[in-house]
Amino acid sequence: MRPLLATLVVTVGACTTHPIYDHPQNPQIQGEIRQVVKEVRNLSGEPLYERLRQLVAYDVFSVDEVTKLCRDPNPRLRSNAMWVLGQIGDPNYEDIERRILTALRRGSRDADRIVRYEAASGLLLHNHWDAIPILLEGLADPEPGISHNCNVVLTQVTSRNFGFDIDAPPEERMAAVQRWRDWYKDWHISQG
Repeated sequence: MRPLLATLVVTVGACTTHPIYDHPQNPQIQGEIRQVVKEVRNLSGEPLYERLRQLVAYDVFSVDEVTKLCRDPNPRLRSNAMWVLGQIGDPNYEDIERRILTALRRGSRDADRIVRYEAASGLLLHNHWDAIPILLEGLADPEPGISHNCNVVLTQVTSRNFGFDIDAPPEERMAAVQRWRDWYKDWHISQG
């Protein structure tokens, strides 16, 4: 799974009955996470992806450090943070889940469209379907990678497929986008 919109749902959870901060290795883990976040600032390509996956593997322990990236002036770092937060969470830690959702909601209103799409993808992965309109906007994005990834996330999470094909002529792609929009409108009305 690559940043610039998650294309595969990954569920990673730390299930424990103890509060997260009671973990005996927490200070050591936090030091490791801070180092990875520091490295993320200067990496690209496969090394960046590996470090982001490492932050996902730290799961709820990485939330504090990753949410700091959500406010970075660099949109690339904000979008990477949104991607990581979209991949992690544990319903056993309601406070942490709330912080993740708050950061993703803020990201869904970001000035940068990539950050918005990553945040919306994360919200959808956290079962917040009200983020679908942002991904529908991404389907119509002129950048093929963005529109393809929005379609993949929508298809995986909703189990719907409206024939969007990145290689199709523009009018066919836009017809598929309209089918997605029509479906969402009907779904949204049916939800009350």
